[in-house]
Amino acid sequence: MNNELTDEHVDEIIPSGKLTRLRARLKESEEKIRELEAELNEVRKLRDDSHAKSLNLLAEAEADYVALLDALRWCSGSPDFNEGGQAREGWIKLCNPLLSQPHPGADILAENKRMREALEWYANEENWNHGEEYNIGSETFKTKPNISMDRGAIARAAMAGREG
Repeated sequence: MNNELTDEHVDEIIPSGKLTRLRARLKESEEKIRELEAELNEVRKLRDDSHAKSLNLLAEAEADYVALLDALRWCSGSPDFNEGGQAREGWIKLCNPLLSQPHPGADILAENKRMREALEWYANEENWNHGEEYNIGSETFKTKPNISMDRGAIARAAMAGREG
């Protein structure tokens, strides 16, 4: 006797409408699994790439550190670290690539400068003397509009405290 299950046997056990729906759901599930596996492979590749990049950066940083230590050892023992001396030239050669890179705090300094300029504009009383037709009463807003109501008084006090 043959124990294999054929489509005819399945049709006898499960009605054909349900079987069609089950097969469609199975196919959808298989497609979803393939999509998830593809996404997982992409994530693994990104993880591996970022790990390799971090290892490369670490190796570069260690090499720079060793080079600087060697330069310091060389310069500290060298008698000719004067202008135009061999030790000085070696030090400049090693440090120039590091000095040419932007300072990590440069963005913060630029942001502080922009904030300072905004504070100075806000504190300037002339920027608030624009005539009565532009004044908006606080009843227009649901809350008190601090910026238009204090007319730079807080900024002037902050600048006086900072500079004084």
